[in-house]
Amino acid sequence: MKEYLAERAFTAVYSVKGRNVGAFLSRISRRGVKILRAKPSDSGIILTIPSSDCAKLFAICKEMCYTITGNGKNESQGPRNSAVSLKFLRKGGFLRFIGSLLSRPGFAVGAALFVLAAFWADGTVLNYSLEGVDANDVGGVMRTVGECGAVRFARFSSLDLDAIARAIVQNNDGIAFATVGKRGSCLTVQTLPRPAATPERKAEDYLSPEDGVVEHLAVFRGTPLVEAGAAVKKGTPLVGAYFTAGESTVRTCPVFELRLRSVFVLRLKIPSGSAAEQLAAIAVAKEKCPESHIIDQKVTVDKDGEAYLATVEITYIKTYGG
Repeated sequence: MKEYLAERAFTAVYSVKGRNVGAFLSRISRRGVKILRAKPSDSGIILTIPSSDCAKLFAICKEMCYTITGNGKNESQGPRNSAVSLKFLRKGGFLRFIGSLLSRPGFAVGAALFVLAAFWADGTVLNYSLEGVDANDVGGVMRTVGECGAVRFARFSSLDLDAIARAIVQNNDGIAFATVGKRGSCLTVQTLPRPAATPERKAEDYLSPEDGVVEHLAVFRGTPLVEAGAAVKKGTPLVGAYFTAGESTVRTCPVFELRLRSVFVLRLKIPSGSAAEQLAAIAVAKEKCPESHIIDQKVTVDKDGEAYLATVEITYIKTYGG
């Protein structure tokens, strides 16, 4: 396969005229000239051979006093009654276009400059790619990258990418891990955020956050101090920060799930005690209620001189956990 491609990469095409063209073709073939194609034409044969065999063909023709014409002038002049004359027509082969370009000095210089520019760009920092970097950390990361010498137009060969990654982690509190790499002419930085510190919990009893009735209390760690259905005030201890093991008492941080039924009360003046005014008062109370899990609503209206005072009670359930 390699030999086949090599023979057909660059070829030369000749027009062969004269007497005994067949004998000529046999002779050059025996002398090692590879005949890729011999196509009959009106005035002779169109001969295609590998460009690498042109020197061999030229030597045979000169030895046999055959005439070869190329670029409009005789390259090898035989006698007038030369049995065969060859005229160079064109270059051929599937790489002839590249060969034609490479034969032009301007193109060759341009191609060389392009290759050099591509090589230079591939080894130079021209851009940056930050992946997974939080917006708050971008400034610190880029500052560290610059301090480590990875500025634009710096050569990758002069950079210690692992050292840059370590410096990014050391200089930025919000980053737990970083990798620095190369993608073409782009310096890539990938980071993982440092998990937010969890505040240390104290072994303290859990107190009721507001007045209400305990709907549900499941204690996973600690000791329950009230039962479901108990009415409690804000600040009432609900879960003890301890548990008993035999005769010992061990302090611990409570872990629990609590559902507390509470009532939100709103009092407001209304123009009259009509049903429409009462519904309007309930709507205002729902809007001001701090919770959305509402299970009941009630309104009472009292006469207050010339006006009316509406008292709206919104009952809701809120879930707590610890």
